[in-house]
Amino acid sequence: MGRTDAMARSTAEDPIPGSPARRRRLNLALFLLLVVLAILYGHLHLRGWVNGLYLAGGTVSLALLWQIVGWTVTTFTDVDLKALARELLRRPGATRLLAAGLLLLALLYAVTSSIYAVYQPGAPAARYRIAVLRHGESYLGPLEVSAERPVAGRPFFFGGSRRLEVRLEQPADFQPLTRTVRAWSAARIAVPGAFTPRHLTVLRLVPGLTLKNELPAPADEPEVRYELWATVGHKLAEPLRDLRRQTVYLGAPAADLERLAEGHDRDAFERFLDGYLSDAGVPDAARGGLKSQWQRAPQLLPTAEAGTGDAVELELRRIYPDRREECVARATVTLAGDDRIQSYVLEKGGC
Repeated sequence: MGRTDAMARSTAEDPIPGSPARRRRLNLALFLLLVVLAILYGHLHLRGWVNGLYLAGGTVSLALLWQIVGWTVTTFTDVDLKALARELLRRPGATRLLAAGLLLLALLYAVTSSIYAVYQPGAPAARYRIAVLRHGESYLGPLEVSAERPVAGRPFFFGGSRRLEVRLEQPADFQPLTRTVRAWSAARIAVPGAFTPRHLTVLRLVPGLTLKNELPAPADEPEVRYELWATVGHKLAEPLRDLRRQTVYLGAPAADLERLAEGHDRDAFERFLDGYLSDAGVPDAARGGLKSQWQRAPQLLPTAEAGTGDAVELELRRIYPDRREECVARATVTLAGDDRIQSYVLEKGGC
């Protein structure tokens, strides 16, 4: 009678009646599934955010952690881990706990997305900096990847679908790319392999000697202004409203112009100026002041991005106080693309 009552209680408590061995096999299968899915989730969404959680690295880390726990328990207690594991795995409560863990993990999969930049071994640069933008505003970053830190990024929860722009800011010789990130997805951006190189050529415009007495110096307060208009690739840019006796960089957006103007080859530019002044018959003693004016802080004229073979149409206009306009110089320059910066001397005339 007592045996019958015990069997009835066991059947009532256990929704999946059967032998303890069957229960252990079921729980073991659920446990292994949970571990595998957890490792895959960590590989997809947490690597780089939680140190050491790569697919292989995370597996090794979990195994090592399990060994440390097992050694500690067996060394300092009398617990038999194998017997304890069998006891836990045969219990119905373990089934419910593992099922709840799988449901929680499925929910995490459903609401998690992630973005990671991954450094490619053998990349030309030692370090890369990446920015992720949404609607033109910073969304993530800047991220830095290198051989020492090959993965950078993070997961996002409950974010929905997002269309993002990814820019390689340093070095900045690559086109931006777009990525659509959704729940369940993990965006992996290979750096620099995912980016298309940019063949950027900008124009360094030097006001020639025929404009020396036309254009005001930077410190002057003239009544007559000079506007420089530029069309790059059939796209008319906003003009430079107050051209002075200074070098002008154009043929790219402002950020690229600033970077190239700051890092240009000063020796090459000086050789270009010396060649121009020599051809114009200017004696050596008189060249220093002219070169100083041209090499002083330049002006920038942001335009559409120019490339090899593009034509840059230039027009210099004189603007009187009564708003009358008069063409002073006009020229068309074809970018050869041999150098990142192509110098050109704008002379009066051509209108």
